[in-house]
Amino acid sequence: MIVHSRTSRRDRNGLRWLAPAIVITGLLLGTAHAASIVTDTLVNQSARAQSNVAVTFGQVFKDGDVANGATLTATLGGRTVALQVDPKATNPDGSLRHAVLTAMAPSLAARAKLPLTLSTGPAPPAGPPIALSQLLATNYDAKVSLNIRGTTYSVNARTLLQTANGAKACRPWSKTCNVWLSGPLVSAWVVNGPVTAANGATNPNLRVYFAVRAYAGATPGTVGAVDTDIIVENTQAYTPQAQPQYTATLTSGSATYTSPALTQYTATRWHKVLWWNNAQPQVYLQQDTQYIQNSMAVSRYMDLQPSKSFLAKLRQSCAPLDHCDQTKFMGATGAQPAIGPLPRWTSVYIVDPDVRAYNWMLANTDALGAYSSHYRDEPPAGLSVSRSTLTLPSLTGCMPIRSRLTTAQMQPFTARTCCRPASTTPWSPSAAEPPMPPAIRTCGTTPINRLPVTSPTWSPARTTTWKSWPSPPR
Repeated sequence: MIVHSRTSRRDRNGLRWLAPAIVITGLLLGTAHAASIVTDTLVNQSARAQSNVAVTFGQVFKDGDVANGATLTATLGGRTVALQVDPKATNPDGSLRHAVLTAMAPSLAARAKLPLTLSTGPAPPAGPPIALSQLLATNYDAKVSLNIRGTTYSVNARTLLQTANGAKACRPWSKTCNVWLSGPLVSAWVVNGPVTAANGATNPNLRVYFAVRAYAGATPGTVGAVDTDIIVENTQAYTPQAQPQYTATLTSGSATYTSPALTQYTATRWHKVLWWNNAQPQVYLQQDTQYIQNSMAVSRYMDLQPSKSFLAKLRQSCAPLDHCDQTKFMGATGAQPAIGPLPRWTSVYIVDPDVRAYNWMLANTDALGAYSSHYRDEPPAGLSVSRSTLTLPSLTGCMPIRSRLTTAQMQPFTARTCCRPASTTPWSPSAAEPPMPPAIRTCGTTPINRLPVTSPTWSPARTTTWKSWPSPPR
């Protein structure tokens, strides 16, 4: 069984991001003396024992804790467990700043709470990474069906993965099949495509992203559980504006989800995670948030304890394209819960990583997708808009960077549809004080990867719902 976590992709110094390097069962960069770094807690939320539990989460590190040349290992309840490390950022001294980690728990007793300790030290040799061909050898699939005014539009992950695999297009930063994680415990790919009707017509505004994670099965060389983060977007910056109305049906094996009736305004997105055949574990990784503060990824907070009554009232989920507890009109004067060094829900999680605070934080991070401030470049690239596109979208319209362009470079503007201004939506972002992730502050949307950003510098662990991932260098 598997649980996954979300975290941020950006270090506080704005350093260039590393491509998703493949590091398996340990960050093998050299030799270092054994030293304990941080201890998180793995919680079995089920009244039953669980076996072969893989937990994936994002972890930030203090400067120098995982030095350049160190190997990262893990113990669970004092026993060594397999660890896969996918590094994402480094500190100025070359030490590891942020990584996506996957640990395998052979067994968990009912309601168990076990310390998961990360240390530097020698690591055993690793096996080969899970290949996309292994996933395609199963009958895995994830499908999206949208009923738009009586016409059904659909797209499925399996066809997109098969096409990318046949074209050998899957690699880090690929425009069609991005490899995000790669190792013997878990591999992850992100593919996307338009929704298509039975007559072959595609909807010009809606596009679906599938972020697929395949975990190792109990038998070597096989795939076990698979989770898919399905993201439905209306974010194409250079497509004429539209506001599709539809009902969505998502499936992955026996797992299904049907949305309420939705109106998807321009520059918005929403998502839902489905576990293939409902193989979702009942596990929560409670991170040591004091260590996160010590890493300086976030500010330091007083040693406070939210009351049980306060935690019991926290929102645990949010409907697609709902603003949740985010301020409806962000441009309004006065205090807002999302304005501060960290939003209120993230601050609560930092002082007390109770699962209810964690879910509250994720629900409000997801809610940012309802605001018309997410833009992608034209397919097939689908990356966040940038100076290289010759225009900068803003919350109010489109602005050519004339000071940087020659006459010849300005020529495309005479024939090219300008990026869309934000449509009239129920919720309004603010260009002056946007309590939003960095990708939204620049009015761009990076490709999705279940690494949420709930603050300008960092966001904690489940590491996968809203999910922004680092963009490659342009």
